[in-house]
Amino acid sequence: MHEVENPEEKLRGVVDSTMEFFLKNPKVTRFFVEIYDREVGGRGDFSLLAEFFREYKKYLEDVLRELEVSRPEVKTYLLIACLDGLSLQFFLEDEFESFPDVESLKDEVVITFGETRSEEREEG
Repeated sequence: MHEVENPEEKLRGVVDSTMEFFLKNPKVTRFFVEIYDREVGGRGDFSLLAEFFREYKKYLEDVLRELEVSRPEVKTYLLIACLDGLSLQFFLEDEFESFPDVESLKDEVVITFGETRSEEREEG
């Protein structure tokens, strides 16, 4: 895989790969919850997952900073929560009516979290 320089492409790449991963592996969400539950119960080591999260969060925050979005440190948590929530929805998808078009969801996540300060000022 080649190195992506454009921050918009970086954000799109993370959103695409994260959503595609959870679509193809919906039970991974349950696995992450199980790892967390074991750690809370004192029966496991959460350190690898915690380290992955820290690196993932830092990468996303750096991308949002490159995009010059307002409050990237806050929006990073919201972006992660959005992707995590969608992963749970993918896991539960069979229980609900048809899921929205995944490409439309990806586009909306990128638009919502990639909006730059200048775009925010233009709308305000």
